[in-house]
Amino acid sequence: MWLGTCTEKDHGAHRFALAFAVTARPVVVWVTPDGFCRHPCLPIVSYAKSFSDSDQPSLGREDQHTIAPDLVIIRDRDATTAARVCAVDRVGRKRAVVHSGGRLEAWGNSTPLKNLHLPWSVFYELSRQEQRRHELSQFELIGTSVHAVSEAVFAAETGLVSYVLVGTMFPTPSHPEKEGDDQVEGVALMRAVCEALSGSSLQCYGIGGITAANMSMVLEAGAHGVATIRNIEAILGHVARQYGRT
Repeated sequence: MWLGTCTEKDHGAHRFALAFAVTARPVVVWVTPDGFCRHPCLPIVSYAKSFSDSDQPSLGREDQHTIAPDLVIIRDRDATTAARVCAVDRVGRKRAVVHSGGRLEAWGNSTPLKNLHLPWSVFYELSRQEQRRHELSQFELIGTSVHAVSEAVFAAETGLVSYVLVGTMFPTPSHPEKEGDDQVEGVALMRAVCEALSGSSLQCYGIGGITAANMSMVLEAGAHGVATIRNIEAILGHVARQYGRT
């Protein structure tokens, strides 16, 4: 069973603002590893949800539930367009977001891939060109990655994006050039970004070295959720334990 949590888009301050049916827990984003499109499979964690006596007439009753990533950013650098389309269908089109890798031409109206994630440098250049802005506006959902407050503010002001991945939160193998805590942007960046965007509907998700043990630090800084490549099952399990019970 695949869990669907995305609702219709919120037509508020941002044209493509995200809204989730489950608002009491953080959003979980999975960035897939290379090779995902060869064997696309959605990680799902099962858990028992217990009810209080005010919810159910019989005490101690438990129902089985599942939790899956709310968004799946398909980042498979060697995959063909056809393979990515197949992966989107397997994951679910409301949940799947295709990482562009800088090739916007491959993801236009000729494909069913309508949710797009752009690296910051690509998004910045495209959003400054009128024709490209129009092309970007044809997508149903767009996200980008930011490493500075100024980048997050710029992304918000374009009105094109639904979310930003804010990083790098902690040391991670994905950025070996940032070896220690003093070389990553850290949780302080998330706090500053969320403060700068306090009047915006833009969603902020922390990324970079996030685990079940440290994700609370990112959420306490104001993040709407977290993103991960390697720790998806542990994070889903943690979220189920912390937020899945009433």
